[in-house]
Amino acid sequence: MSITTPDDRTTSYNPVVATTDFAAGFPVFNLDDIAVYVDNIQRFDFTPIGSFTDGISSDAKAVFSPGVTGEVRVVGAREPHRTNRFTNGAPLPISNQNLAFDTVEAEVQEVARDVRRSHKAPLGEEGGVFTASDIEDAQENAAIATAAAAAAAASAAAAAVFDPSNYYTKAGALKAAPADTDILGIFDGAFKTFTLANLISSIFKTARKIANAYFLSSFRLWDATDNTKGLGFVLSAIATATTRLITAPDRDVDLSMVPSAMAFFTGAGSAVLTRGFNISSVSRTSAGIYVITFTTAPPANYGVSFSSTTGQIFEISRTSTSITIGTTDSSGAAQDGARVTVTVF
Repeated sequence: MSITTPDDRTTSYNPVVATTDFAAGFPVFNLDDIAVYVDNIQRFDFTPIGSFTDGISSDAKAVFSPGVTGEVRVVGAREPHRTNRFTNGAPLPISNQNLAFDTVEAEVQEVARDVRRSHKAPLGEEGGVFTASDIEDAQENAAIATAAAAAAAASAAAAAVFDPSNYYTKAGALKAAPADTDILGIFDGAFKTFTLANLISSIFKTARKIANAYFLSSFRLWDATDNTKGLGFVLSAIATATTRLITAPDRDVDLSMVPSAMAFFTGAGSAVLTRGFNISSVSRTSAGIYVITFTTAPPANYGVSFSSTTGQIFEISRTSTSITIGTTDSSGAAQDGARVTVTVF
C-alpha cells in the first residue's frame, strides 16, 4: 500500500512454465484477503501463506500445487470489516491507529478498483440493472460486431481493386471463349479475384478427383513439355445412346504393342474386306494373290502375322504403304483364301 500514489491491490504474472508461488505484492491483513484468477477464471486450489507483524503481512503469497501457467492475477479481496475497536480513555498506540487506517484504505482502494471496472451511466442519470443474460448477450453482440467489421474491412480492401469491366452480369454480354487471363470473382468471407487459368489449374490439380465428369469428344491430352503433341478420342462409330467401356487390365499397358493395322477379308473370286482398321483397300490381283493397302503407314520394320481357313499363306513383298500376300492349297498351287486375317504390328 502506498500513501503517495494510487494502488489497485492487483499484481499480474504471465508464467510460460508451471509456477507455484505468486506474491501478493501488497499488504495483507488476513490470509483470506487475497483472490487469484488464472486466465480470467477464479481459482480456489491454492494455499495463502504469509507472516504478520503488527497485523500486517508484507510477504503474503498464493501457492499452487501443481504449478500453473498463463495470465495470473493476485488481487485484494478483503470483505470490509473492523478488526479492532478503541476503548474510550484507554491508551491508543500508533501501531493500532495505522492498522485501522491501513485496513480502511485497503478496502477503499479495492472498491475504487472495482468501480473503475463497472459500467457507468451518464452523470445525472440513474444506472440500469444488468442481468447475467444481458451481459452475455452484449458480449456475443460485441463479438459479432467485431467479426462483421473485419469482414467489411476485407471487402473494402477487395473493392479497392475491383474492376467491374472484368465481370459479366446477367444483363451483360457473355463471352463465348473466355481467355486464360480473364478475371473471375469468388466470395469466401471476403471478395477475391482469380483468373480462368487459376480455376482450371485448381480443378485439375493432381490431388483433386472429379466425380461424374463428362467431356466432349474434342477432349485432348497434351504432352507435359510439348503441347503440340496430343492424344484425342474419336467416338463417332459408337451407336447413338450407347456407352462403350475401355477396361484396363491390372498391369501396365504399352499402346505401341497394339496392332497398327488389321484386315479380315474373304478372298474367293474377289477380295471383300469385312472388318479391319487402318486399311485403305484389299485387292485380288490374281488367284491367291492379294494387295493390302494401309490408310496410314505402319512403323518401319513392321511385323505381320497371317492366317487363312484354306491352304497356306505367305508374304510376297511389302512397302511402307502396302503388303502383298499369297495363299495356296496344300500342294503349293495358287488358291484363293476363303477367310483371311492379316495383322500388322
